[in-house]
Amino acid sequence: MLYLISNIFVCVCAFISFVYGITQFFKPKKAIYAQMIVLGVGCIFFGRLYQVVRLLTGGDIANEFQLGILGVIGSLMFFFSANFGAMDSLADDGSKEYNYFKSQITK
Repeated sequence: MLYLISNIFVCVCAFISFVYGITQFFKPKKAIYAQMIVLGVGCIFFGRLYQVVRLLTGGDIANEFQLGILGVIGSLMFFFSANFGAMDSLADDGSKEYNYFKSQITK
């Protein structure tokens, strides 16, 4: 029962965050970093929603693979991609040494 309540709580919080993120960060000229974080939260919401529905319908989520795990995997992919993109933009000063293709052409 406690697992169901915690999943409902995470699902509701992720839904609120996802809706807020959609309304705020999917506008023209908004940072792609913020958009990727919103998509990661959306994956969390859909993964937890699956777990809540499965628990409410009497299914067991502990013993076998279930689709809710894909929400966690998807959110981690978005979070890691967003962080690598942010680090790349911080390290890249626009010089040719950071662009592989331009550095190969000038050689």
